[in-house]
Amino acid sequence: MLPQGMYIHIPFCQSKCQYCDFYSEPLSEHQWLEDYTAGLVVEIQQRALCCDKREISTVYFGGGTPSLLNPGQAERIINAVNEHFCLDSQAEITMEANPGSLDKIKISGYRQAGVNRISLGAQSFDDQELKMLGRRHQRSEIFTTVEELVRKGINNYNLDLMYGLPGQSVSKWEDNLDQALKLEPAHLSCYLLQLDEGTPMGQKVKSGKITLLDEDDEAEMYNLAIDKCTRAGLTQYELSNFSRPDYSCRHNLLYWRSHKYIGIGAGAVSYIADKRFKNSNDWQAYISNLKQNKLPPVEELEHMNANDKLAEIMIMGLRLCEGVNLQQTFDRCAVDVGEHFKMAIQYGMDRGWLEIKSGNLCMTRMAYFISNQVLCLFTA
Repeated sequence: MLPQGMYIHIPFCQSKCQYCDFYSEPLSEHQWLEDYTAGLVVEIQQRALCCDKREISTVYFGGGTPSLLNPGQAERIINAVNEHFCLDSQAEITMEANPGSLDKIKISGYRQAGVNRISLGAQSFDDQELKMLGRRHQRSEIFTTVEELVRKGINNYNLDLMYGLPGQSVSKWEDNLDQALKLEPAHLSCYLLQLDEGTPMGQKVKSGKITLLDEDDEAEMYNLAIDKCTRAGLTQYELSNFSRPDYSCRHNLLYWRSHKYIGIGAGAVSYIADKRFKNSNDWQAYISNLKQNKLPPVEELEHMNANDKLAEIMIMGLRLCEGVNLQQTFDRCAVDVGEHFKMAIQYGMDRGWLEIKSGNLCMTRMAYFISNQVLCLFTA
């Protein structure tokens, strides 16, 4: 049976970052977190009545800033998952956190609650870059937070880094990578800055106040990340993600392998029984509904037909360096991928973008930076 994960959305932040277009709300009253936690517990209970009760192999607290939860609130949520579903005894339980938002008491409390992986939004080791991004922490807080995580026995942690920042040089990006790799993280994620027009930074780009880097510089930074991570013993397993052996993010692998997941919380997305749906972003309506033991209103609903599912398996799976296993895809979809996408595959192979290795269709390294162009070949 295929594994199943649970994503828990905490939409609150202390303040919104300049580049962020995810759903989040500034937290002005801590009672909101208490009411919201109570709502999450009820939604978990209600979802269990109508969802597949198969084992939950991963739990991921995302946001927003999930580390605004106190350890007691995190424990209540995890206990609810364990009570109403079947939580794997070896489940990966990840908490996203910002440097500076974790102290030794909170880290100990999270660990006691069951959290065994932290994803730390470092983004940069340069204080000027952090200020430009609207981050609340300074570089020194990244080091102290990592030191405390290791001291408390959480060695499975990820560092998020961003590259392609306005005004960022290749040498400055290299310094960021060096600082991150000196900490010897189990996992490193390197993301190219992508700006939506609706964000403050996006507006500054539109008005000409700041300028993004050209594509050649971005590509050089990306390839530098691959080379330096590889030399440091981190294996690239996805376009933007690197890990030590056995430390790949199991939760995100569920997405990339098109497995089922249950989304809990305002704005959370679920993929269950060939349907993808999204809870309403209105966190106040979310709490109000669940106080009445009613599931939150659904904002979007998509029914996945056979072609949709196959296209998703290809588009998500090709993000992985291992690629898409052709036999497993046939077993899941009863479709011969090589025949169904014959022209697309041949087009990609002729250009050196695609190859077949050990029964897997995968992208070549030269295609990684232009992956969106390659993945478009497999749209439904």
